[in-house]
Amino acid sequence: MNISRKEAIRKHREMWNWIAEQYENELDGLDVPVTHLKAKFVKEHYPNDDPDSMCYCCEYAGRVLNSEIGRSRYNCERCPLEWPSTCCELMCSHKTDDMDSDGLYKRCIFQSHPYIANYKKAAIIAREIANLPERKIEEE
Repeated sequence: MNISRKEAIRKHREMWNWIAEQYENELDGLDVPVTHLKAKFVKEHYPNDDPDSMCYCCEYAGRVLNSEIGRSRYNCERCPLEWPSTCCELMCSHKTDDMDSDGLYKRCIFQSHPYIANYKKAAIIAREIANLPERKIEEE
């Protein structure tokens, strides 16, 4: 899938705002973790897409072909969004390099877990993810 930076950001925002709406509506028996809603969004809105990790930003950033030990398999440094993290890889999931504190995406996964089911909190986090600022990097 070949996606531009602009399209990745647009689809990212569309997806995460849609996810927030699902949790804000708290449909009876929702019991759906955010990972399933991401897949549902893609299937319903863009059935021909198959973004990496069901994330348009990850798809844009692409995979590192080199799988050297100690190197990330991901190109997080090419993510088009600015995550509130000091982590150099998987900054959506981890807030710090030692990966001992959860980033926004991991927190949303936790809040949306059927055993926790704090959908109001999951919706707030999803909106925050939807509205992350763009990183100041040159498009390739």
